Amino acid sequence: MNNIIIIEDEPHAAAHLTKRVEQLGCNVIAVYSQYSELLQWLTIKSKITVDILLLDIHVSDGNSFDLFQSGIALPEIVVTTAYPDYAIKAFEASCCDYLLKPFSDERLQQAILKAQNNIQNINYDKLPSKSSTVVNNRLPYKRILAKRGANTFPIKTELISYFYKAPLLQLVTHDNETYVHDITLDELMQRLNPKEFFRINRQWIVNIEAVITIKSLQQKKLSLTLSPNTEQSVIVSQDKVKAFKQWLGAG
Repeated sequence: MNNIIIIEDEPHAAAHLTKRVEQLGCNVIAVYSQYSELLQWLTIKSKITVDILLLDIHVSDGNSFDLFQSGIALPEIVVTTAYPDYAIKAFEASCCDYLLKPFSDERLQQAILKAQNNIQNINYDKLPSKSSTVVNNRLPYKRILAKRGANTFPIKTELISYFYKAPLLQLVTHDNETYVHDITLDELMQRLNPKEFFRINRQWIVNIEAVITIKSLQQKKLSLTLSPNTEQSVIVSQDKVKAFKQWLGAG
């Protein structure tokens, strides 16, 4: 039986959702109307296992998405909201599902089953090491939502060759398809798998599988040939060379 916490600031809606969740065989261990109450619970009572959060976004004391900046290890999260605007942000924060109110019992059950499957299918051998740079103790991105024109596409990170600033962040796939994203390189590196991606300078992040050849330059810099090929020079800055070589060797 999974332990669930509900964040919902409408008392009637909270009671109704609690009943629906319990009818699905889950254990609701707490119901909060404020983000701060949840944050306090996760901090003080962290020894009690919480498997799933049903998270309303707009609550009485702010925005529950501030949770992702708290640095606290988070369970599976299912967003429950009347607002469609946060779907992309929820997806990028690795939320399990996004339920738009009003949602059916069937849709709720699907979301909880999805969360349960995620819990059961975690392969701890593949979790990042303590030295890996992953914010909020969340797993690295598996997909990134990026735009081309008016359309948004979920791109698997394993299909991405490199990122670069021009001036918006450009994402290039193995198939030489280019998309744009408004995230910064600093934010991006915090959620990419460090075994697969390396930031070679202030403008570029490369996938280890995209590196074809390496050429030594003056001033102890390196020049890379990437796949797909690029029109501009791709340089590993001097201060990154040693770590870059170690990264390639470890890969």
